[in-house]
Amino acid sequence: MTGNVRPLAAAVKSSPRVLLFLFGSKDELVLALLRGALIDLLATGDVERTTRAVRRGLTDGLLRA
Repeated sequence: MTGNVRPLAAAVKSSPRVLLFLFGSKDELVLALLRGALIDLLATGDVERTTRAVRRGLTDGLLRA
């Protein structure tokens, strides 16, 4: 997976190193974000809100090639 963790780290007021330490890899970080989105979707049933959150994560640079 390519992309940059820096925008996400800045958004959560952390550092790329801390995020990668906590999640082990960028792939695991992405999986955790998607799991969180799925849990949110199942809990709220709000597809639009969940879709916006996932798109925001994608456009923050995490998954850009």
